[in-house]
Amino acid sequence: KENKTKMQLSSLFSVSLVIIALATSHVDAFTRHDFPKDFLFGAASSAYQWEGAFDEEGRTPSVWDTFAHSNNMGDGDIACDGYHKYKEDVKLMAEMGLEAFRFSISWTRLIPNGRGPINPKGLWFYKNLIKELRNHGIEPHVTLYHYDLPQTFEDEYGGWINRKIIEDFTAFADVCFREFGDDVKLWTTINEATIFAIASYSEGFAPPGHCSPSKFSNCSTGNSSTEPYLAGHNMLLAHASASKLYRLKYKSKQRGSVGFSIYAFGLSPYSNSKDDQIATQRAEAFLFGWMLKPLVFGKYPDEMKRILGSRLPVFSEEESEQVKGSSDFVGIIHYMTVYVKNNKPTPPLLPSRHDFYTDMGAETIFMENSTFFEWEATPQGLESVLENLKQNYNNPPIYILENGKPMKHGSTLQDSERVEYIQAYLGAALNAIKNGSDTRSYFVWSMIDLYELLSGYMYSYGMYYVNFSDPGLKRSPKLSASWYSGFLNGTVDIDPQAITRLQSNFSEGVNRFGKTGIEPQVTLYHYDLPQPLEDEYGGWINRKIIEFGDDVKLWTTVNEANIFAVGAYSGGMLKPLEFGDYPDVMKRSLGSRLPVFSEEESEKVKGSSDFVGIIHYTTLYVRKRRPAPSVLPSNREFFTDMGVDMLCKPYFAFIINQSEKSRLDSFWLIILLFFSQSLGNPHSWDNVPWGFEIVLEYLKHNYDNPPIYILESGKPMEHGSGLQDAPRAEYIESCIGAVLNAIKNGSDTRGYFVWSMIDLYELLFDYKNSYGMYYVNFSDPDLKRSPKLSASWYSGFLNGTIDADPQAITRLQSNFSGSSSF
Repeated sequence: KENKTKMQLSSLFSVSLVIIALATSHVDAFTRHDFPKDFLFGAASSAYQWEGAFDEEGRTPSVWDTFAHSNNMGDGDIACDGYHKYKEDVKLMAEMGLEAFRFSISWTRLIPNGRGPINPKGLWFYKNLIKELRNHGIEPHVTLYHYDLPQTFEDEYGGWINRKIIEDFTAFADVCFREFGDDVKLWTTINEATIFAIASYSEGFAPPGHCSPSKFSNCSTGNSSTEPYLAGHNMLLAHASASKLYRLKYKSKQRGSVGFSIYAFGLSPYSNSKDDQIATQRAEAFLFGWMLKPLVFGKYPDEMKRILGSRLPVFSEEESEQVKGSSDFVGIIHYMTVYVKNNKPTPPLLPSRHDFYTDMGAETIFMENSTFFEWEATPQGLESVLENLKQNYNNPPIYILENGKPMKHGSTLQDSERVEYIQAYLGAALNAIKNGSDTRSYFVWSMIDLYELLSGYMYSYGMYYVNFSDPGLKRSPKLSASWYSGFLNGTVDIDPQAITRLQSNFSEGVNRFGKTGIEPQVTLYHYDLPQPLEDEYGGWINRKIIEFGDDVKLWTTVNEANIFAVGAYSGGMLKPLEFGDYPDVMKRSLGSRLPVFSEEESEKVKGSSDFVGIIHYTTLYVRKRRPAPSVLPSNREFFTDMGVDMLCKPYFAFIINQSEKSRLDSFWLIILLFFSQSLGNPHSWDNVPWGFEIVLEYLKHNYDNPPIYILESGKPMEHGSGLQDAPRAEYIESCIGAVLNAIKNGSDTRGYFVWSMIDLYELLFDYKNSYGMYYVNFSDPDLKRSPKLSASWYSGFLNGTIDADPQAITRLQSNFSGSSSF
């Protein structure tokens, strides 16, 4: 039973280190403008988790490098490559509307030996990063220490458990204040000092991984009963020393603030029993008072003195005065609320890596349905933390430096759970402010997906997805990025319906944030000849029509010229382009009705196309027939000349001989659209990907394998039939598969364009049928756009979160938020 309890505590603590977040709860409506004017909204990261470039340009190992390389959870050697991609990331922050960005300085990148000469390349990286932030109007909030002590200090004297760290940390802080202080006004000395001391020196879950040897741990060094308190004591002294240095040497000129941060659980008694209530007070003393009492009152809590005795270090009078009041603000790291249950202190002969919790004499227990990586949202827990600091610690200025929700990496860009979580906790912060809390900022953890301390790359907190399998580490915005941006710029209010509305428009956010670099492919003519030219000389049937960008590299002159000629004038176009003349079979059938190229014209037309643009939608059956009399409707003359019927349905079986196939190829290489009722219902096409593949194979063999751009391909459905357009997603998926097969077989196909991006006015169908991946409400004066399932599928395919397989669309349907009908 005792071992089971210990394992539960270990599991809970592991979760706290991964910074597990919660789900959501109802919040009242509010906007950005309900917060104080100077309140800062930002996002956060840390050097080791974001920068990468672990051994480049002078950087030397930290304890985090050593720790990460010794386990199987991955490492930060490359991470998000922020060292090389910081300008790209700052641009994303600016587009999002971030007001502040919290990051840490890698001690060993700036001062490779921990003390001594500054690394000029490391110095310029941080100067350039800060300058880039400032140029975009983003306030830098710098953390000096975030788990990455120089390995040299760990080897030399044991790091934070030795008082020598105070002098070295102060010297490091001096360099940072001197070099960056003119542009940095907010400094946090040590990140989440409480959890850092426990995790690194009692539990062994964080670098440098100290703890007492036991069957539950892999620690090679440490003493869990003393080291967390030694480390915590030295952190307070190092902070106080750096803060004193800033006040004496820099504050009058730079006018910045220096603060200290703790990890702050929300705490709630497990039951109404007196024992559990007292245990909760004791937990508050250990988890809050341990660091905050010295900072505010100059001494440790009485409960800790009584329980720990000589194991708790003692401040001298001078040290007490130096620590007291040394923090201009308190930084809060908050993710979860836990139950607290009374537990009698256990004898020290039990596994000592739990000695902090043993000393505390209380169990911390998951709430309700929470698990290791899934937490219920309890925003009232944050509100209680802020109220606690107001009531018991003289209402200090508070910066919420981290708050966010982890989700399995790559699970979805539609991270509505994260949005619900963030807005719930923003509501809690606002409530606390209205009740008198001096809370001044809120930072989301994290800006982009990072390397995480305990989960590596398995779980992530980012508002931007990072494809860690992509050599370019491509960033893609999630729903949370769109929501946060909308909240910051005032276009999104927080109310129960806000997220639902945002989900329906999310793809617009995707296009706004990060999806830059879209190549324009311009078509010069798409059925829209100026009417004056038609009136003046008849347009395209007159040779006068022949007389008709730096940023555009792909031009298509005339859209689907064969279908345009058939549909508008009632066609083998490819033979003249490739070989300078019309096909022989057309010459025989049409005689004098087929215009003749002069030699000069033939040479001009031949080879004039750098690529062939293909418009493909379906495959038809072909039936031989006799040429019909010319008295039939003129829009059928082309088909009459061709001497075949084309059918959507196999009304009867037939076999085309080679001569009929040749005639069909010559007259109309690709069957594209339907112009009579006999060709069937245009919104009931079947997927025939092998037909598409045959087209590309045919061009490869018969037209010298030209470069091909598939300029249109898509599936019409009745407009307004629903956002769950799975048949369209299946159609696109099958066509892309056909293209890939053709490419593997040697086709020089270079692009695929879906028709259409959004619902449009259609030439033959008016507004009755549409092809769009975005629904347009043509009855709405604002013509609102809403994403269909096909938009979600195509986005997932393009950003690599969706593979094309038979089950992909079914899975997507079950997670798609769009309604099935209107």
